Amino acid sequence: MPGLWGMKRSRALSRSVLLPALMLVAAEVSAQGAPAGRALLEPTDRAMLSAEIGARIDEMPFQPGEQFAEGDPLVTLDCSLFSAQRARVEAEAEAARLEAENAEELNSMRSIGRLEVALAEQAYAQARAELRVARLNESRCTIRAPFAGEVAEWQVRPHEFAKPQEPVLEIVASQSLEAEIVAPAVWIGNVAVGDALDIRLDGGNQMIAAEITRINPVIDPVSETVTYYARPVMHPWMAIGMTGTATPSLKE
Repeated sequence: MPGLWGMKRSRALSRSVLLPALMLVAAEVSAQGAPAGRALLEPTDRAMLSAEIGARIDEMPFQPGEQFAEGDPLVTLDCSLFSAQRARVEAEAEAARLEAENAEELNSMRSIGRLEVALAEQAYAQARAELRVARLNESRCTIRAPFAGEVAEWQVRPHEFAKPQEPVLEIVASQSLEAEIVAPAVWIGNVAVGDALDIRLDGGNQMIAAEITRINPVIDPVSETVTYYARPVMHPWMAIGMTGTATPSLKE
C-alpha cells in the first residue's frame, strides 16, 4: 500500500473557514426558528500519497483534474534496481530449493545426517523469506489508487526523484461529497441524525437537500458551536470547497 499523509484535513482549517461566515448569518433563522449554520462541501475521502521507496518517477498517467478508478496506477517509479534484486533472490531461492531436495535424497541413502538436511531446509526457508521481501520492494514501485476519485495536485513531476515518505500527489473522492456544518449549539437536541437540511450555496440560488449523518459530540466552548456532518444530494455542478448556509428543513 502507498504511504498516506493525512487522510483527513485538519478540522481547524474547516472551522477557520466556516466560523467567520457563521457569525455573519447568526441572525438568519430557518422556518423552524433555528439559527442557521455554515456548510462546507468536503470529499468523503482525501489522501496525500507518498512513496515508500526512493526512486526516479517514470510516469504519472493522471494529471490534476483527471479521474481514476480504484486500483489504477497513479505513479510508476523506476524499478530497475529492485527488479534486478528480485531476479537475483529468485535464483538464490531456486538453488536453495535444489540443495534441500538433494539433501533429502542423500539422507534417504544414509549418505548424510539429519543435521545437514535440517541446515539445507533452513537455508531454503531463509531464501524464500528474502524472496518475499524482494517482491514486496518491487511492488512498491507502483503507487495505486486506494479509492476512485480525481487527482487534486502533483507534489512532484515525472522524471524527478521521489523520496521515501515524502508527498507525491494528493487525491480526492470528488464524486462523493459530505457537508461539514458549523452550527450554533442550540441545534443540539433540536437537530438530530436523520433530519433533513437545506443548504443554500453562496454566490447563487442553488439549493441542496441533505441529511444529517453524524454529529461531533464536543461543543466548542469559545464559539458555542458544534460540527454536524450531512450527506447531500449530489448534482453534476457541485464541487469541493463550495460553501453555503444550512438550515433545518421544516418538519411536518
